[in-house]
Amino acid sequence: MKNPQPVHYGGHTSGVTFKKIAERYTIIHPDLFTVPSRMIAENSDKIKRTQVVPNLTGQLLVNAQQTAENKMLHVRASSDSGFVVWQYPPADRLMFEDDEILVVVKSDTEQKQKMTDLTGLSVREVSAYMHHLGLKYSVVGNGKVYRQSMKPGEIVLEESLCKLECKPI
Repeated sequence: MKNPQPVHYGGHTSGVTFKKIAERYTIIHPDLFTVPSRMIAENSDKIKRTQVVPNLTGQLLVNAQQTAENKMLHVRASSDSGFVVWQYPPADRLMFEDDEILVVVKSDTEQKQKMTDLTGLSVREVSAYMHHLGLKYSVVGNGKVYRQSMKPGEIVLEESLCKLECKPI
């Protein structure tokens, strides 16, 4: 509002507009505002079954898998062999046992990056992965990925666009 009268307080003047914007945003992105069933605060009995994410970056994939397995975690890799160059979530975060660490693996023999299987991952995990690759993507729906346009193992090109379809699971 320009020159609001008679009240000049931000909450009374811009609050109404902010509320409308916030309501639209929550409708467009409902998965960002729902309480995940796996929140540590909501599952205090499961806190004992959490693990600190190890730093897998720089390790051979087989060693990274063993390190994760020792902590009762799993690794989802972009390739079958090579060195881990990126991971999500980053080291020192808490995860529930049996959860997956998403890693990007580079091999000495392969110069091109391959797409990983993104099904079952959250939009947040996929977004971090795509940002790391510098890959353009679009998301339809919310929740977890159930379909991706670029198939697992497909070579990732800079001009590629990956279309992801999500639904609540």
